[in-house]
Amino acid sequence: VVVAGMTTIGYWSYLAFDADPEGVFMTPGYFGALGYGFPTALGASVGAPNRQVVSITGDGGFMYNVQELATASKHHIDLAIVLFDNDSYGASQWDQSERWQGRIIGTDLNNPHWPTLAQAFGASYRRALSPPDLTKTLIQALQERGPSIVHVQLPNMAPPFQLPGRIGW
Repeated sequence: VVVAGMTTIGYWSYLAFDADPEGVFMTPGYFGALGYGFPTALGASVGAPNRQVVSITGDGGFMYNVQELATASKHHIDLAIVLFDNDSYGASQWDQSERWQGRIIGTDLNNPHWPTLAQAFGASYRRALSPPDLTKTLIQALQERGPSIVHVQLPNMAPPFQLPGRIGW
């Protein structure tokens, strides 16, 4: 089960993720449900305890419900949280940068030290430094009991709906 949150990587996954016919891909679409991904993945893991669950989330959306790491740890809810971190509300920041002449306001984040946060909530933590490393690290995280954070630092990038030639305003 893959749950994509409201994050640029989540938006790209709507277009590019090749879901296994036996799998499930869950998304809020473009309905502005920031914070949806992680708690929905928790529910999916509880509802389908014999399936592996991956939450694709951004740093901004993850922080909307970070306290649910306590729930996941306390109840040994198994899931891998792939945390894509660009230190911003990336899609909004891209829009401000590209469409509003770089007038950035309210989109920079001051994130916690992720390894310390994971430890504080009893979750495991790993960092992926490249796409091949992400594959290896995600496989390891899915073998863990309880919640496991896989941290991926990346630069801000264009969401697919903001590329030239797309319908927009």
